[in-house]
Amino acid sequence: MSTPEVEPTEQVVQQLRKFLRQINVISVATIDDSGLPHAINAYFAADHQLNLFFVSDTASAHCRHVVNRPRVAVTAFAPVRMWQQVRGVQIHGNCSPIEPGMWDDVWSIYLDKFPQMAEIEQHIRASQFYWVQPTWIRWTDNSVHFGYKVELDWPLPQSVSEHGRGASIV
Repeated sequence: MSTPEVEPTEQVVQQLRKFLRQINVISVATIDDSGLPHAINAYFAADHQLNLFFVSDTASAHCRHVVNRPRVAVTAFAPVRMWQQVRGVQIHGNCSPIEPGMWDDVWSIYLDKFPQMAEIEQHIRASQFYWVQPTWIRWTDNSVHFGYKVELDWPLPQSVSEHGRGASIV
């Protein structure tokens, strides 16, 4: 069952921001040179516009994949025992190394979420921050009702975020 497209609300985006602050790990799916899917788990932090940042070794398979195929799928969920507690996101987006000059800002976002990472800053500096810029997000929240979903396309409207477009509730 689906309803007509509606504008995303600041409340939904705030729920997503809160959820992404509470969850520590995302699964990122890439496509290899043979067209096969490859998935990894990574600690991540999100900014106010719902961009996701994770750190990884540039020689790793998933990082090599995004060089030629930057489109990725991402999931994150909260572990639960009851169907009424199911909450999570599915994200389609583009993944790339962060741009030159972004390191300090991204490090600040990451360190705010994971202060313990300060102990291994030298290792993180020897790696690379990657940036997932969403093109679509599906937010699932069974606490509203079974199967409740809100889909947001990018860019989101100015009234909700700096990255502006639309959402539908299904």
